[in-house]
Amino acid sequence: GGGKPSGNATPAAGAAHGEPSGIAVPTSYADASLGRLAGQLRARDLRSRLDAATALAGLGPRAREAVPTLLDAMALPNNEIEFAMALGKAMKAVGPAAVPPIVGILKSGTTKARFVAASALGTLGPDAAGAVQALVQALENDPDTSVRSNAASALGAIGAAAAAALPALRGAAGNPNEKLTHNPQRAELRVRAQVAIDQIKGKMGQ
Repeated sequence: GGGKPSGNATPAAGAAHGEPSGIAVPTSYADASLGRLAGQLRARDLRSRLDAATALAGLGPRAREAVPTLLDAMALPNNEIEFAMALGKAMKAVGPAAVPPIVGILKSGTTKARFVAASALGTLGPDAAGAVQALVQALENDPDTSVRSNAASALGAIGAAAAAALPALRGAAGNPNEKLTHNPQRAELRVRAQVAIDQIKGKMGQ
């Protein structure tokens, strides 16, 4: 065995670049300088990658086209903490403009891609308010518990604007007296959902 999931088998432009994460990244950019910075995120040298992430953060919403490439970089294993933080800052700088491409990946990406997308929406915090409905759908329906946990955390990070998610979060939190000793992922989801409920209520002043 050991075959890859047969989910997103349709080849897409740039799919080869996105194979490690399942995220198809652009192979060309309307802004050539943006394309150079995006390509630099895959450099071997840490300083080059940090410089690229910092420069993308400086572009703010103008770096929207690079969002899939930022997500792909976030998904790579064993990222250095400094680089991971720089990627988060770059994503946060794009702000609400990053939400539509991330939501697209959350809805139809591979498991790893959906996991990273939900995490990125959490990084955006209140700026991801436009993703509440998609996050609720992921929380309730995603087949992967870790994706659901990230969706719960993202809803908590969004805060008061995610008030409509409270019923779904209560459903995910379940019965606190239920023992989940043999299901650590489900136990983590329950904890994260409860934390998110507390975050949202706290931001609402309740």
